[in-house]
Amino acid sequence: FLPHYAPELALAAFAAARKECPRLSLTMLGGGPMRGELEAQAAALGVASAVDFHDRVEPDESIRRIAASDIMVMPSRRESFGVAAVEASACGVPVIAPEIGGIPEVVEDGHNGILIPVDDCRALTRAILHLADDPDLRTAMGKAGRAIVRERFDLNRNLDQLETLYREVVCAS
Repeated sequence: FLPHYAPELALAAFAAARKECPRLSLTMLGGGPMRGELEAQAAALGVASAVDFHDRVEPDESIRRIAASDIMVMPSRRESFGVAAVEASACGVPVIAPEIGGIPEVVEDGHNGILIPVDDCRALTRAILHLADDPDLRTAMGKAGRAIVRERFDLNRNLDQLETLYREVVCAS
């Protein structure tokens, strides 16, 4: 829970969405220096009983929790690539994220997730509600996300591409 990941924004949007959709729950993974502040925010917003905070978990446990989710929300203020978006997409979970850094390489707006402006709590709330209210859309986006990961992020194919690039650069020197 670090400021550049905007966990307080995720919590505020969740609280706003829960007013319209009381069945929503939120699992926050990561731990970090903002945990106490976020727990206080959840209590102040009246959603503490619907939020499950976790410190860092082992990678296998993280993937299990992501796969068990309906939606992945990652409202980061900066991202170089967005590995969490790839992980969620590989698990068949639609992603809501800002249109920054490498996220648009993983999340195609309206196809396997929803892209929002940075720091836009209203847009994040609307996106959460849109996906929460449409299980068929979540399923379709999840399938699209898995296909994108298979197509673009296969480890062996990516390593072959990187090796080819290195060879081209070395041979051109």
